[in-house]
Amino acid sequence: NHPAHIEAIEGLRLLQGVLRGPTRTKVVGWLLRALRQPHEEVQVTALDSLAYLAWQARTRGQKKAYAGISHEILEDAESLQLLACPHAWVRQRAIELLCILIDQPHTLHAQLIYLLHSDSDSGVRACAAYFLGQLAARWAIPDLIQALLDSDKYVAQTALNSLGQLASPDNAVVVYILKELAGDSSTKELHLTQSAQTLLKKWRKANREV
Repeated sequence: NHPAHIEAIEGLRLLQGVLRGPTRTKVVGWLLRALRQPHEEVQVTALDSLAYLAWQARTRGQKKAYAGISHEILEDAESLQLLACPHAWVRQRAIELLCILIDQPHTLHAQLIYLLHSDSDSGVRACAAYFLGQLAARWAIPDLIQALLDSDKYVAQTALNSLGQLASPDNAVVVYILKELAGDSSTKELHLTQSAQTLLKKWRKANREV
């Protein structure tokens, strides 16, 4: 777990031509092997580098590279297993990586819901709530509603933000809950009250403009 080793793993993402065929395959393979090392910082750095490569391919419109990176990561399956890693930092980075791939494994949705409700780390729970919104996972609306009751206000706030992305004024249950939150003057829920009021106002404005 030498600092130079960490820097080397991080530096792989910046190699010239790293998104091109043979180089990409080798670099992704090296990074996937690094995930198997039993050191938290090594695993996090490798996950970050893989996510960086996938993101670069995606934002540059390099569809072949994006698909290739996604396929190699999912074929390996180690990143999926890291969702159960004892280190919260690793679990969170694994969520971030898996959720930006071109296709998500069919088991990921159930794992995100499990982490949203059951992970011991609030950062991991918030990360799961955030990416459920990013994945346009409308099926997760009931679970995000439940997450509004999370003991950590940042998790609850993130769940509300994702609900704002996924739901619409046509969803009567979500509108009812937002109205309840918007009218709640208790100090405990104040952070949600203000956000609920803002979202309802936004929806009302959108309806008037239709």
